[in-house]
Amino acid sequence: MKNTIKIIGIVIFAIIIGFSFISCDNGSGGKSNTGGNTGGNTITETTLTITGLGDYNGKWVFAWGETSSDFLFAANSVVFDEEEETLLITCGQISNGSVTLKVLKEDDGSFIPFTRAGKVEMAILVSSQDPITEEEYYALEGNPEEISWLEAVGLGEVTFSAGKGTIAFEAIDMELW
Repeated sequence: MKNTIKIIGIVIFAIIIGFSFISCDNGSGGKSNTGGNTGGNTITETTLTITGLGDYNGKWVFAWGETSSDFLFAANSVVFDEEEETLLITCGQISNGSVTLKVLKEDDGSFIPFTRAGKVEMAILVSSQDPITEEEYYALEGNPEEISWLEAVGLGEVTFSAGKGTIAFEAIDMELW
């Protein structure tokens, strides 16, 4: 039970940090894209593939995580409307036991391709609905057991290299309940 509360607390903390990035200007004055260049090939998009999801075929998945400098979403798309101050996450649908998502990083209120290599701990969520609205996303800060659309949630470490990251569902720590 203590581990469950601790992990839920970590997930909530990651959510709060991520949205503080969205709502605040970092003052950098410019945008740069570093890393992710391997073997002379420039990485323009990174994907996350999750396998071993046969029990959830037809359901939807999205994920998030953070590096030391970037807040990340893995989804089909993530849109933040600055004027309306709303967030909309379009999930990827599980088919044949797997799903592949685009990995996007938050950049001054928009989401652009994540192009770096390295390890990232990702919170991975399986949903019975798509898309996920901002209100539904923030509901994750409460009691996940009371969220009707949430099928499964867990944490897993993903290593991204050459624009790709893969994790097997069996490697995801589902002990968050």
